[in-house]
Amino acid sequence: MTQERIPEPEAVVDPDQIENYIRLSEKLMGYVYQEVVDRATKLAPIAGRVLDVGTGFGMLAMTLAKKKPDVEIIGLDISEQMTEAGQALVEKRGLAKWISFETADAKEMPFPDDYFDAVISYGSLHHWVGPEQVFDEINRVRKPTGIIYVADLRRDQPRLPMWLLYLGLRVRAGRRQAREMVTSVNAAYTPAEIEAMLARTTITKWQPKHTFYGLNIFSAQK
Repeated sequence: MTQERIPEPEAVVDPDQIENYIRLSEKLMGYVYQEVVDRATKLAPIAGRVLDVGTGFGMLAMTLAKKKPDVEIIGLDISEQMTEAGQALVEKRGLAKWISFETADAKEMPFPDDYFDAVISYGSLHHWVGPEQVFDEINRVRKPTGIIYVADLRRDQPRLPMWLLYLGLRVRAGRRQAREMVTSVNAAYTPAEIEAMLARTTITKWQPKHTFYGLNIFSAQK
């Protein structure tokens, strides 16, 4: 039986938590972000102006920019502390030419209609308050043939592999990081919940591309 969903806070604002998140994400999660980018770019060509929703400090944006230097990425996040950390990081790494940041609520994006060639997101969906509104905004700001690729954890993943992952993460990163991973899984959705959610949005053409551990939502046109 799948555990009942337990929401997580929408924004990360604690400086110590942000610093720890950046350090451990870069140390342990680089291959995950690379896999997300590889999967997204295999589904459809991603080029031009790209929006990264719930970007955090911009790790997905940086991974995409390194693979696709023909993109212009705007990272959107509700946490000003996160976007400030991300801006400092891309400047330090010489990636500010490709990546900029915007602090705003994804339910009310400060962009015009039909503005982006692609909208991407990883690990953010389970934080969204009012996810249907966010998906409607994503659909509004993408071009008629713009790409949507949203990936996240899934709550109905088998418990045994998850706890093995928890133990491995606890050894490598410590109890706090391992506990936060479990909290994120418990806040995530199931494929059935995603299907019902999207049925309440303006996105009518989409495909589930779910994996054993994660949810993957793909749409190639409005």
